[in-house]
Amino acid sequence: MKKIALVTGSSRGIGLAAAKELENAGCQVIYHASKVSDKLLAAAGNSPFFGVDLSDAEAVGTFADELISQNMVPDILVLNASYQSYTGIGNFAESEYRKMFDTNVLSTGILLNKLFPEMQKKNYGRIIFVSSVNGVKPAGRLAVYGATKAAFQNLARTANLTLSVMELMDSPVEMEKTQISGTGTQKNDLSTSLHIIGNDCGNCRHHAGDRSCYGQFFQFAFG
Repeated sequence: MKKIALVTGSSRGIGLAAAKELENAGCQVIYHASKVSDKLLAAAGNSPFFGVDLSDAEAVGTFADELISQNMVPDILVLNASYQSYTGIGNFAESEYRKMFDTNVLSTGILLNKLFPEMQKKNYGRIIFVSSVNGVKPAGRLAVYGATKAAFQNLARTANLTLSVMELMDSPVEMEKTQISGTGTQKNDLSTSLHIIGNDCGNCRHHAGDRSCYGQFFQFAFG
């Protein structure tokens, strides 16, 4: 039986690449973007997809409930989607501040709160937090975004303390080849698919030669 993988923010960039790698490895991928668009439709093809604004807490809760009711609880949850704007300490609007925190932090909490117990019932799970170097290395023009990513990473680390069934893998290079096929014979190197080493991953401007994205990835595994 195919593993189900939900990749948030999978209409482009790192999320799209990860979704395609998971499909190639035999997973049934659920695609997501903030809204239904031609880009999302093209990315998903014949796969299921959802347009959900992650800054809307009620919509996120409804999204998770719909996955559960439709028997689409993911075996693999890639928390990739985020919202970023150039906002420093002294030049942000309250609405932008709230949108970044709601999208990057609150939505993560809601999805974990609703989906993790259901994943546990399946006795198998992979949860991948896709973060950013800005979570540990502040940048003046990304002050608020960096704060959301620091909170996001802290949530991942706290989950590791609280959810003792999980194993934390602390950096991109340490991410293991994760068994995700139904037969248990096929493996996929998510560190490669998420880095997209040497390629252009959408809006990322950090590729040079064989350098990879300035990202940080945290993976939990159980089952």
